[in-house]
Amino acid sequence: MILTASVLWLFSQIGSVVFIVLMESVKTALGSFQYSILVLVVLDLVAALLCSRIVETGKQLRAKN
Repeated sequence: MILTASVLWLFSQIGSVVFIVLMESVKTALGSFQYSILVLVVLDLVAALLCSRIVETGKQLRAKN
């Protein structure tokens, strides 16, 4: 469980840095942040859709004694 949280945190940190670089590239190419913000909104909607489709399995975790 802790490993999963660490991996998700790592990917979110890497993703945020990469997205900032991509936003700056789009601004330089097109002259506006509007397209970058539009891409961000679309990615947020896709992420929300994917999160809503997550189904838990029947496997339950037991506490260690």
